[in-house]
Amino acid sequence: MTPSYSRSASVRREIAFLRSQLGSTKTEKEEALKRLQAVKDAAKLSLEKSSKRYDLDLEDAINELKTKSRSSFEVVDKVQNSLPDVQELRQAVADAMRKLVDARNRVRELESTQSIDRTARQASSQSLSRAGAIGLYSTDLRCFRIIHLQTRGDNDTEKIRELTGELQEHKAREVAAEKEAESRDSRYQQLLQKLSSVEQRLEAVKVESEIRNEKYVNFVVRDSSYNILEERFEDQSITLRVTRESNGDLQERLITTEATHALQNTASQLDLKIKGQEGELGATLKDHEDKLKNQEELYRARIDAEEKRASRAEYDLAASRAMAQSLQENLATTSAEVQSLREQLDKALLPDPILAEENEEEKSFIKTLVQTSQAIHEQELITKGNDLRRRDNTIKELRAKMHVLESTLAKHLKAQAQTQAKMPPPAAENRSMINPAAWTSSDPSSSPPASGPQAPDRDMPSTNVDNTATAKSTPVPSSLPGRTIPIMPTALVQVTPVQGEIIGEQGKAMQTGLKTPSAYRPPAPELAAGPSGNQVAFSTLAMDSSDEIAEFDVPLATVLRKRDVIESPPRAADNVAASKPPLKRLVCFYLSVSLTTFQIIRYRGPRRVKLMNG
Repeated sequence: MTPSYSRSASVRREIAFLRSQLGSTKTEKEEALKRLQAVKDAAKLSLEKSSKRYDLDLEDAINELKTKSRSSFEVVDKVQNSLPDVQELRQAVADAMRKLVDARNRVRELESTQSIDRTARQASSQSLSRAGAIGLYSTDLRCFRIIHLQTRGDNDTEKIRELTGELQEHKAREVAAEKEAESRDSRYQQLLQKLSSVEQRLEAVKVESEIRNEKYVNFVVRDSSYNILEERFEDQSITLRVTRESNGDLQERLITTEATHALQNTASQLDLKIKGQEGELGATLKDHEDKLKNQEELYRARIDAEEKRASRAEYDLAASRAMAQSLQENLATTSAEVQSLREQLDKALLPDPILAEENEEEKSFIKTLVQTSQAIHEQELITKGNDLRRRDNTIKELRAKMHVLESTLAKHLKAQAQTQAKMPPPAAENRSMINPAAWTSSDPSSSPPASGPQAPDRDMPSTNVDNTATAKSTPVPSSLPGRTIPIMPTALVQVTPVQGEIIGEQGKAMQTGLKTPSAYRPPAPELAAGPSGNQVAFSTLAMDSSDEIAEFDVPLATVLRKRDVIESPPRAADNVAASKPPLKRLVCFYLSVSLTTFQIIRYRGPRRVKLMNG
């Protein structure tokens, strides 16, 4: 396997790992939403049960209010006696508001941790862009290798051409040597023919010499004269000279024949050498042809493999870019949804309640509502903190693994550059630069250690909420021991503005962040007592010397009004109808007042409670 294929495989594994992490974060988000919904459902059920339980109490309270309305002076005395209790209740509500402000500060910290998650997503998108750059580098490297292989192929073809030229020269030399050998063979045959003719002449001369000897003997026998002998001697001397000359010629011919024989031996040796060189050249030519075929097959296979890897890398790059685009779109949609939900939450202004005189049951009811809301909010903060710590730990692990991956990639590229400088053989195996055991093993020792302590896998049981009977709540610790939450400043934090601001300035408050509410100022006793100290608090229910309760209609503007709406003037006594209102309307009114007070305390911060008369 080539390094480009291993890099593309590592990029695919990293993309799959990021996908799995994204799926896990989505599942965690869904689980958190389910938990939040379950908590909301439980709160709704508890509120419904408490409302049903308080319906009966309300009936009893209404009956008691009937008896109290008959004796207005007693009611006035009771109101004057209950004023210090109301002041204490207001102080308790102010303390609860301060605790809610602290809870909002904790929510700010949670939103800062959410900004850390956003930075982690940006880092993942940057890692995807780095993977694309690595793919481009791998394609450039493949092109450079193809060019290098083409140059080597051109050099091999030039060497083959040179070898073919040398082979042709050797063939020409062989043809010339064959021609010289043929000419030497023809000369040798001519010399052999001349030698045979000379031998025949020598035999003829010998025969003639014998005949002459016989004649000479006969001549000596016949004629014994001295002159004839001298003439014969002279003739013999002449013949001897002739024979000597012929012997010299024969010796010269023998020397020439020996030279031709030596030349023939050298020619045969040259023939053998030429044949051996021809065999060697044929073997080398076959070897070169086989090597050339093998190299061509290897080059073709490499080119095909490189083309396939390039196509795979392009496909993986396109898929990674599409996935990054889809992730960015999902992130944009989720941020837009969060923005819209926050805007809807900011726009959802809750109405101010019209509160009458509070009794002991209402005080206990408000205390239980505050305690349950605070317990639910603290439990949500604890669960969100645990989830965010888990995400922080996973992000740290991912960063450590990315650091290890970058270091291994740098080492692999450095080793590859060194091996290219040393020109390794083409069949060398490239090992994978990623240890799959570090990514797939479930052993905690295989994963790189994250900086700082890690959060546990399960949420710690909350012990911050006491029973409702104690009417006390322990404060939530800012952070668990041994566990740190990284806090980073964000450029823009959208939170719900303070309700004391004007509606037109809420957009500025959303952009600048949450403002600290001003110190709580209790209302003046004149407002609580009304314009006159002897006026009855429950004037709408009072009737002079009558057992019936006067029917009254609470206008929608008084329930669904804004913060700074001016109070309506008291109704005249003539507008009050004399008919008896149904019990269901009174119960619904009282429930709406109690629920609006709970929602105001839960979501909108400290509010001033005013005792409305008439």
